[in-house]
Amino acid sequence: TEAEVDDILHVVAEARAGEIGPVMARLQGQGVNPVTLTIMATRHFRTLYRIAANPGAPVWGVRDRDRAQRQARDWGAAKLETALGVLMDTDLTLRSAGQRAPALALVERAFIRLAMLGAQR
Repeated sequence: TEAEVDDILHVVAEARAGEIGPVMARLQGQGVNPVTLTIMATRHFRTLYRIAANPGAPVWGVRDRDRAQRQARDWGAAKLETALGVLMDTDLTLRSAGQRAPALALVERAFIRLAMLGAQR
């Protein structure tokens, strides 16, 4: 499951919106928790933000440093701030008591928005 979560995070961070649906379907089939996905995505995008905001600093705790540096460079700090806001809003919506939409659909929609944001140059 962890490999699948990493897959969706890279798909989103690399702005490959067309691949989100199939990967999310596999994650749903495995019973991945939507809040967990949001937490992992926030962690990933926070790491990218740290890299983008401080380009010369060493990168720790990342499996594929070159890939993370490339993603951070492609996004830039300003877009990563926006992405973190989208993820925070999604997390708050998922945890709210009055939330009625399917949780995984909310996460998928947020991931698509992020991938489309990442594709903007």
